[in-house]
Amino acid sequence: MIRLGITYRQELDCLSDELCQLIDVLEITHGSSPAWWTGPITRHLVRTSSGQRLSLLQPTLVQQAVTDDFLASSHSGNAMLLSVHLGYPCAIHRIGAHNFPLSPVVSEAEAVARFNESLRLVRSLYPGTLAVENLDYHEGGAYEHICTPRFISTILENNRDLGLLLDISHAEVSAVKLGGLTAQYRLQAAREYINRLPLERLVEIHLCAPVVSGNDLADTEHAPVTEIELALLEELLSLPQLRVVNLESTKNELDQLRTISEIMKHHRCSRAD
Repeated sequence: MIRLGITYRQELDCLSDELCQLIDVLEITHGSSPAWWTGPITRHLVRTSSGQRLSLLQPTLVQQAVTDDFLASSHSGNAMLLSVHLGYPCAIHRIGAHNFPLSPVVSEAEAVARFNESLRLVRSLYPGTLAVENLDYHEGGAYEHICTPRFISTILENNRDLGLLLDISHAEVSAVKLGGLTAQYRLQAAREYINRLPLERLVEIHLCAPVVSGNDLADTEHAPVTEIELALLEELLSLPQLRVVNLESTKNELDQLRTISEIMKHHRCSRAD
């Protein structure tokens, strides 16, 4: 069964009654789940307890962040899935413009080695389903290596019990920017990019839309999903390891959840036929 979820924010508390009817799982990025939710949760760690952006490049920082999170919430260790961003090939980048490195950018081989070490440390603390999320490529240096399907595949090959969390908006941005394309080609570019990933390891999907500005594309606002994201979602629902489809959009959440739920229901009925 594929569960439908949403990333928790305090602003969702006023929608709790409706959400309890629509979702099967709640994604928590920090702290504990709200009192109104008693169902399954997933944990998505993107920052340390002090607010620093988490990166697999820094194993000690990652280990401490996971430990602090588990200590802060009695539910964390029982999450059905724990996910982290892949991270960046530099330790420090400019706040508010994290595509500009303020520390040396390591080689691809060193990034792989450090990411593997971080994942081994996380695995030693968490025995459940562990996944890494693809990021959205930015020019400037801080995203070198990490957004290519080859790099993502290498990390998954080196960690046999690791799952893939596919952020569709991130995939659209990376596909367009790495391919030297414009935003109008994002559907086909994203489809080709996604198909180069190790989809047999896909356990979760994050859903929102990138923002289109002229010919450019950026994942800056967690915008509502469009027909493009929904089309890509439909193409992935048959993958056998997929466990969660999670909405990250921060606008019109209920309408989007209903639409996604209908797509998932139609898919289940089609397979049953």
